[in-house]
Amino acid sequence: MRRTFRPDLAVARKVQITLPGAALSRWLLWPALALLLAAAMLFLGGGYHAGFATLNGLMPLVPPVVWAVLTEFGDTAVALCLLLVLLPGRWYLAWTVLIASVFGTAFTHVFKGFWPALRPSGLLSPDSFHSVGALTPDQSFPSGHSQTALTLAGFVMVCCPAPWARALALAGGLAAALSRVPVGMHWPIDTLVGAAGGLVCVWLGLEMARRLPQGTNLVVVGGMTGLSLLAAVLLMAGHPPANPLAHGVMALVGALSLLAFAGQVAREALRRAKHRDQTAI
Repeated sequence: MRRTFRPDLAVARKVQITLPGAALSRWLLWPALALLLAAAMLFLGGGYHAGFATLNGLMPLVPPVVWAVLTEFGDTAVALCLLLVLLPGRWYLAWTVLIASVFGTAFTHVFKGFWPALRPSGLLSPDSFHSVGALTPDQSFPSGHSQTALTLAGFVMVCCPAPWARALALAGGLAAALSRVPVGMHWPIDTLVGAAGGLVCVWLGLEMARRLPQGTNLVVVGGMTGLSLLAAVLLMAGHPPANPLAHGVMALVGALSLLAFAGQVAREALRRAKHRDQTAI
């Protein structure tokens, strides 16, 4: 296995040392700066809770299941599952995602630990705002789902260099991040800062992986692939338990991700076998 996979890892390291590059850095860092400026302006204009009533009021405009599904694209298990679609042929992502995840975990948990801000359900009466799914009363700032959604969007931008594809990934990530307000889980500032943190974590992951390419090895790639496969199984088994409206769609996401991964791995195996046959001739 190690001998068979070694050429792929060598290619992955060569790609890795070229990232993030100037263009991709702009796609990651400029939106992050814009999100932080928006959060600062919102805070200065109306305080920490500013904008909640407006964004939360959007919830009745579409069926609750739409919000339930959209917001789950910021769930860690969903992001790991979708990594199955991105990993084959781009094995350098495994090491980068691992580093970005460490930065992201530190980012959200340090703030949540030192600034235990109450969420809407911890401050407002249940009948005064819209909500979807089970609510948590504390550890509001920043939004971990928003950070994960933009981390996922950032890695899609790594894989898709076309400007339209990167714009679409960014828009999708922001939609998932901001959906945390209509479902009643976060204040707008939580989502803006969390989203900015996700983009910055991707950039930091790329920079660190470029400087430490030896991290792209069989252990890291195998470990991240295993976690992604486990995440897909969890989705098909009914994760997340707190959001039952999304179970059907998330199970479909898990199944399709597994099929996509299996198909790409099979095609790669066929390509490698064909190359061996031609070399033998």
